[in-house]
Amino acid sequence: MTPMVSARQLWRVLEPYHQLSYRSAEGVERMAALGLDRPALQYFGARMCAAGPVSAELAAALAFGFAPGYVARALPEAWRRTDPGAVLAARLEAADATLRRVLGDQLDRAAAVVAPARRAAEACQPSGHPMAAAHLAHEWPAAPHLQLWWAATVLREHRGDSHWVATTAAGIDAVECHVLACANGYLPVEMLQRHTGWDDASWQAATERLIARGLVDHQCLATPAGTALKDRIEHLTDRLAEQPLSVLDAQEKVRLREVLAPYARMILDAGEAQPWKLREAMWREPSARTRPPE
Repeated sequence: MTPMVSARQLWRVLEPYHQLSYRSAEGVERMAALGLDRPALQYFGARMCAAGPVSAELAAALAFGFAPGYVARALPEAWRRTDPGAVLAARLEAADATLRRVLGDQLDRAAAVVAPARRAAEACQPSGHPMAAAHLAHEWPAAPHLQLWWAATVLREHRGDSHWVATTAAGIDAVECHVLACANGYLPVEMLQRHTGWDDASWQAATERLIARGLVDHQCLATPAGTALKDRIEHLTDRLAEQPLSVLDAQEKVRLREVLAPYARMILDAGEAQPWKLREAMWREPSARTRPPE
């Protein structure tokens, strides 16, 4: 019998493949050559280039979770230094170079799963998924390993869009989501607050709001109600992320995971996608007891 592979299991191997070019040596070099010489310029330029020269306000809404003031340190400054098309081309070049360096002679295995990965990506529902839609509007690269990277990027952004839908439906805002994640033990505060740019006052105010709702206690630990809410958000995210994967049969999902799992390990072992390595080590599966009804 073919084992079942869930959307969450595929996400865990797709994410490092997508994420590696943001802070790789090749990614930093190519972004710096365009004048994007700071990490924030590089990240938000690369993350938003598929959507065009978006404002800081729109970028903060699209990416969710980031402090608007933090995003404003990078946009629209990035677009004054270069244009989104040039950033998109540099992003593809960086992904190509990094994948060739890290995966070496294993890179050819990507061709075996390009067709199902691309079919799933093209099945993504654009409505309600603006970041996925932005990437689907562009032409696909030619090389098989880059088609797989583009598919991983579309599917990752679709899942991200789905996660923020689930989060906002639960009445959790762009800073509260991180406080709740830390309170549940998903990630350390010092890492998540720094990477999302929220100042201490905003973080503390969000903590106090969650305490008032009975989701976090005064030791900044999740209450049973907070854990249950976080689990429901994760379950709904998984359910929404299954939509494009439903076009694949069980064997295709297994094969996709079989190819991507060694790639993910090689990428992490090479020191790329470091934020994901920490997240992968700490991420807990949501409890089956709080699975929402179908």
